Amino acid sequence: MILRSIIFTFVILSGILATAQNVISSELQTISQNPLWQSLLHYKKGSSQSDIKDKKFFLSIKGYTDPLAELIATIEAINSDIKIGFLHQHPICAYPARYAFLKKNLNLDLPKIDCEKWTTFFNRFNEKNKISIIFSSAFPNNPASMFGHLFLKIGNENTSGLNDIGINYAAQVPTTENPVAFLYFGVFGGYEGHWSVQPYYEKINEYLKAENRDLWEYDLNLTADEIDLLIMHLWELETAATTPYYFFDENCAYQIVRLVEAVKPNWSLSEYTIYAIPGEIIKNLFSDQTYIKNVHFRPSLRKRLLSRTNQLNEEQKENVLKFIRTPMKEIIDFNPYELNTLNSYYDYQRHIKKDKLTSEENSKWSYVLQERAKITEKISEPEIVSNERPEIGHDSYALGITAGSISIPKYQGQSYLGLEIRSAYHDLLNNDDGFLPFSQILFPYVQAQVNKNEALITKVNLVDIISLNPANLFETDLSWRLNFLFDRISTPSCLNCLAFNWNGGLGLSYQPLSANSIFFNFLGFKLMAHEKLEQRHHFLFNTNFGIVYLHDKRKYFLNLSLDTSANSKLTDSINSSMQIELANSFFISKNKELRLFINSISTDYTGPFPQKNDSNAGVTFLTFFK
Repeated sequence: MILRSIIFTFVILSGILATAQNVISSELQTISQNPLWQSLLHYKKGSSQSDIKDKKFFLSIKGYTDPLAELIATIEAINSDIKIGFLHQHPICAYPARYAFLKKNLNLDLPKIDCEKWTTFFNRFNEKNKISIIFSSAFPNNPASMFGHLFLKIGNENTSGLNDIGINYAAQVPTTENPVAFLYFGVFGGYEGHWSVQPYYEKINEYLKAENRDLWEYDLNLTADEIDLLIMHLWELETAATTPYYFFDENCAYQIVRLVEAVKPNWSLSEYTIYAIPGEIIKNLFSDQTYIKNVHFRPSLRKRLLSRTNQLNEEQKENVLKFIRTPMKEIIDFNPYELNTLNSYYDYQRHIKKDKLTSEENSKWSYVLQERAKITEKISEPEIVSNERPEIGHDSYALGITAGSISIPKYQGQSYLGLEIRSAYHDLLNNDDGFLPFSQILFPYVQAQVNKNEALITKVNLVDIISLNPANLFETDLSWRLNFLFDRISTPSCLNCLAFNWNGGLGLSYQPLSANSIFFNFLGFKLMAHEKLEQRHHFLFNTNFGIVYLHDKRKYFLNLSLDTSANSKLTDSINSSMQIELANSFFISKNKELRLFINSISTDYTGPFPQKNDSNAGVTFLTFFK
């Protein structure tokens, strides 16, 4: 009888424990499916795995693909005495965002731990009730920054923002890295991505002043609690895991918005088609009107200098230049606008020379500041307006359809239909709204033609960059171009061959008429390579002159290019060639353009071969898409 009672009691208790365990398991299963928990683990939407590949980020060996296993492992770790991560912290200190999530969603008696390092980090963010995504415009002299850059700013909405804290994500690149290694490791993830936190005024000095890049600040609609959670999660990312940096996808733009999505799992900010282009990511902020509260613009120091210069008449400009270029021997009576311009000039010089002004420059600047201090009336500042906000620009991918007529050997006078597919991004004839004016960055694109005889690939462009830096009153920076492609060439032994071409050059650009036009010229050389060419390669010196002119919703383009052979002794060599390009683009809408073009090439060959003239004319309809 006693034995039967014991067995009965054991069965009853076992049932109660099993039921309790099922309840707990059911509750944990539900919590593990919480979008916020999964976003803190960086699970992709609609995916069963995290996009953080470093296993050190997870406390369970299955945490990469199993949110429940990671939830249970986190609870167990929090109640243990283990030390984890690069800083050998208690799990509560290493994962403050997860800890905050568990406190809110589970009625657990969690231990209290002193987290000195985490607390010190968190206290750097003072009076935080405002967060912004910052878009830094393109930096023409650095190919890695020609798409722009994204970072975060956290601070107080009642202050100027200079004392706010910037949050940046960038590749850790050795200072001695050569360009070839930089390109290779950047594309294939050979660099570690690193999070950094620094005062916002340092970012302003870096971007607005040292690199002359404009900043757009997009204030996000996050609560103070969500901002706190984001800072907690930033600590987790920086101290518990490493992530490889990929220039084209898992880059600054992608990681910054993934950090935001970690605390706003219902937001869709990180979606991209081929590349995570910063400007395209900014457009995602406008996919829902609730994401953004305000947008602010901070012009670069160089743009402010040129804006102040434009206020001056010709006589005042001469006075400013004379003061800059000649020794100061007498007191000069400047008006307030001249003094403002000179102050901006020396401030600009200080930053581009890394605080190494000459003694004469320092003396002149001191004089300008003293004279400026005597002015009592308010000086009106010109309003600086920019059409380079990335969200107003055309999309980055394009499809073009061409109808034209071509005149080359084998295809004399034949009409054709052409197809062009671009993976990115912008060329000289596109609408510049939302982009650096008169710039060209084209990543892989393909052109094909169909005529009555055959269909063939006519061009495969790997990269095509033109950086035009127009000279101004105070400086003349070099412009440059770089192009790698496979293009059709026609020599006597290599008729209509798809040959490899490498083009590079340096030059100057000017805007003597207005900001709506730019003249440019380059000096450089080309390399053509194909197995049918004599010695399989051909070198040419290249000179070209061009102009791009914007009028209303149209652009006009004229380019004259002259090539001279560096291998004139070869019997199959191009002795010289001259190409004239004319084009006119019409902006139908933000993402639709119509383009008319005509190209004419005249080529002289060495040896017994005659002169050859080729031409190509047609019309292209170009449509952009995301």
